[in-house]
Amino acid sequence: MIKTYRYNELCNNVSLTISGAGGNSMRYNFTHGNTYMRKCPELTLRNKYAQDLLDNHELVRSGKVTCIRTTLEESDIVQEEEPVNEPAKKTTTKSQKEEVAGIRTAEEVINYINNRFDKDCKTLGTAMKHADKAGLIFPDYGKE
Repeated sequence: MIKTYRYNELCNNVSLTISGAGGNSMRYNFTHGNTYMRKCPELTLRNKYAQDLLDNHELVRSGKVTCIRTTLEESDIVQEEEPVNEPAKKTTTKSQKEEVAGIRTAEEVINYINNRFDKDCKTLGTAMKHADKAGLIFPDYGKE
């Protein structure tokens, strides 16, 4: 996110040094002011830490510095859209499971997989791997 701040006094340039909680200090140079044209100096920030530090400072609370413009970058827009699409993908994979009733033994599972997918499975493990890839569930397996 890109934020543009304005220092609300008529002057050409203003330089502020603000100390953060961890002992870090940042210098903010408000530039391009013009006293003749009655234009206040401005500053554009992309750094999230710098924005948060300035937003929490007393100059912003008192109104001497104001945020005049906020624009989203393409990376911010993509990050917001990705979480929305993830739950939709999960619901579609759950709905593709197919239950196969009436199969109770390992031999029946192997025969069903071999006939349906034209495989040559000899063990229950390989047959179950193919069934899992295809989204098959055997609810009656192991019941007598």
